Amino acid sequence: MPQLFSGISLRKTLLFSANFFLIVFLFSACDKKTSLGGDILDDESKNFRTIEYNSFFSHSLIESRVRTDEDSCNINFLGSYNDPDFGIISSGFMVQYSLPFPNNLPISRLHPDSFVVDSVAVQLPYRAGSYYGNNEASLKYQRLQVFELKNNINKSDSYYSDLDFTSYANTASLADQFFLPDVTVIKSSDLDTVPMLRLKLDKVFGSRLLADTNSLKNSSSFLNYFKGLQFRVNHINQPTLGGGIVGFDLNLRASKLTVYAKHQRLGALKFSFTTNSDFAKVNFYGYTRSAQNSVTQQFSDTTRGQNFIYLQGFGSTKAKLTLPFINSFKDSLPVLINKAELIIELQDENLSIFPPLSKLALRVHKADGTIVKLTDEEAAGAFNINGILNSTNQYKFNITQYIYSLLYSAESDKGLFLSVYDGGLNPGKIKLKGGNNIRLKITYTKTN
Repeated sequence: MPQLFSGISLRKTLLFSANFFLIVFLFSACDKKTSLGGDILDDESKNFRTIEYNSFFSHSLIESRVRTDEDSCNINFLGSYNDPDFGIISSGFMVQYSLPFPNNLPISRLHPDSFVVDSVAVQLPYRAGSYYGNNEASLKYQRLQVFELKNNINKSDSYYSDLDFTSYANTASLADQFFLPDVTVIKSSDLDTVPMLRLKLDKVFGSRLLADTNSLKNSSSFLNYFKGLQFRVNHINQPTLGGGIVGFDLNLRASKLTVYAKHQRLGALKFSFTTNSDFAKVNFYGYTRSAQNSVTQQFSDTTRGQNFIYLQGFGSTKAKLTLPFINSFKDSLPVLINKAELIIELQDENLSIFPPLSKLALRVHKADGTIVKLTDEEAAGAFNINGILNSTNQYKFNITQYIYSLLYSAESDKGLFLSVYDGGLNPGKIKLKGGNNIRLKITYTKTN
């Protein structure tokens, strides 16, 4: 799977051991009859026991919206793919362009009648390793459309995945063509030689861009005159298991909009409008689901989640897990919880087309309705909680402190939420075995 969507890299096993034993030490100050970490007892006092539960309740549901502007998303996505379980997920983006300085000549000194626009081109540098989807050429093509923005986007504003992106753009397109995402093909333009997508835009648009010289005097005037471009895909008639989503790095020098023209006296001219970190960039996502898609059926019939659950990035879907059996374990108290491990298995389907997610996120649903990190992650970091796909196609989560809190506090189980790790930057999806196959393995020590 591409490195961009692989989540965080593994740390050394030594770090895990150090973090775990630090937690154990911190809890050792508590009453031993209600403490975590029985392995701190003397050897002769040890009486390790293991119990395994597999009666979870689980179902998929719509994910909360995710933030999509550049303050939280340093990559811009374009494309769509069609999955039989999820339907179609798509992504596009909007971007501002800056004044063309330096250029061959100060553009404000040129009268618009003194030159003729030959062509207009836009360059989008690919982000290395950022493609997710079908690699077969005939199923990889995307229909791309480019529109001029009619409403401003602002660097200082926050944008989210439920954005109504169509309201920001004009209805007439500046380009409508098919493209084949390929992050490995190197292309050259001027001083730039990187993998990139190059598109030709409407020449009339180029003439209009240079026509109002008053708007070219300063950045604020220019951004008010030309608000930017919107890039999106038209996924009508996209075949099942077809398509893919690719990422771009618009902070690179190669990201630019160039107008090529001929001047009556000066000959060939070009004006390059660039994108950099000072100007706004906004992603937007779309979801097209039918009644036949498995995830749609599960939204209305949660019992289907006992067999399979479905996770997808870009603010699409997550899953809720509840532990109805936890109260029965309270009959075993008092105990020391040595380790509690949640085990979730991958359902092996279409993995050659859509690689499995390398890491998942787990959050706790509090009684007040908020969704927060588990104490296990807050105390010892994301590495300690794990959630990384292993060689046996399992995701394992260390939720020792969470189980301890359920046993020894008045708070009842409101559920855990399972989602794509760093989902705002990950277009991936996954099908998992549901509640009938999810397991919780608890190792504990009796203390009475």
